[in-house]
Order: sequence, then C-alpha cells, then structure tokens
Amino acid sequence: MDEDNRLGVEPVTGIEKETIPMEQRLVRYTIRHPVTHCTVYGYRRGDSVVVIRVDLAVTQRLHGRAVKEVTKGAIVRVGGMLRRFLAGAEEDLGAIAVDVSGLSGFAKDVLGAARRIPWGEVVSYSELARMAGHPRAVRAAASVMRNNTCPLIIPCHRVIRSDGTIGGFMGKKAGGCITKKRKLLCREGVII
Repeated sequence: MDEDNRLGVEPVTGIEKETIPMEQRLVRYTIRHPVTHCTVYGYRRGDSVVVIRVDLAVTQRLHGRAVKEVTKGAIVRVGGMLRRFLAGAEEDLGAIAVDVSGLSGFAKDVLGAARRIPWGEVVSYSELARMAGHPRAVRAAASVMRNNTCPLIIPCHRVIRSDGTIGGFMGKKAGGCITKKRKLLCREGVII
C-alpha cells in the first residue's frame, strides 16, 4: 500500500485517461444542518467520488464555475455520512477519498495525521506536527490546518492549542467559525 493511501488521503492519478471532461464529472451536494450547512464538491471516478472541497456554507460555484447539484450517486452517500456525523454519530469519514494532488509531501503528512485523530479526541498543533513526523514544524502544521479545503472529512476541528484553548478554525480566531468548531467538538463529547 502506498504512503498516501495508508494516510487515508487519495492521490489522484490517471485523470488524463478519463474520457469524460472534468467539467462534466464535477458534482456537488448540499447539506443543510443546524450545526453548519455544507456543500461537498467532488468528481466522479467510475462508481465513486473523489472529494475536492467542502465549504461550510451553501455554495454553487467552485473556482468561479457553476457545478451541477446531484441527488444520487457516490457524492450523495458522502453527504449522508457527513449528515450523520453532524448529527453526532461516530461516523468513520476516513474511507472518503480526498484529492490531495498538488500538495506538498509535508501537507499530505499533516492532513493524513489529522485524519487519524479519533472521533471524540483532540490534539494540540504540536502533537499534530509530531504525529505527521515533523515535530519542529508546529506553525507550518497549523498553516496546513488553516488552509484545509475539506473540513469535517479532514477533522481540523479536533486540533486545539497546547494550552487547551480552542485555537482557530478555518483561518478565524473568533466569531461564527469558532462557534462552529465548539459545536462540532460538542457533538463528539468534547467541551472546551
């Protein structure tokens, strides 16, 4: 098993071999939930889907392009998993394929480490850097979390400051994003 698959992230290869243009394979699925709304973007690969972005809002465009909303298929199954997760179920999101093409090896290490943080547990940014094999790169690991394009699937909400305070979420240190982080952690039984 190659390193990317062991870490629970999906290296994307062979896209150039697909016969359907990427624009026609892009799909989205929207979830409206009291904790947070989210829109999942991905592309079809056979009978499965590879997630490329999760917006914690209702959106219709990806990189300026309108993307078709679907009501069946693999992305709807991913949406169901996320809906159960938001409802507080201990849902294993590690099986969801995520596109990490174009990311550095360091970023893949950090994202893979974040995917291994168990439901209902938190780690500090320094622990995350250690888990990723880069114990001295704490700020860089935090930067990877801040730029995480697939929150929930890659659970950056489970990473907190080493002093036990909540830290940031989605690049913000206050406001609605922090409220979402608290709600997500609360659903997992973690009170901060």
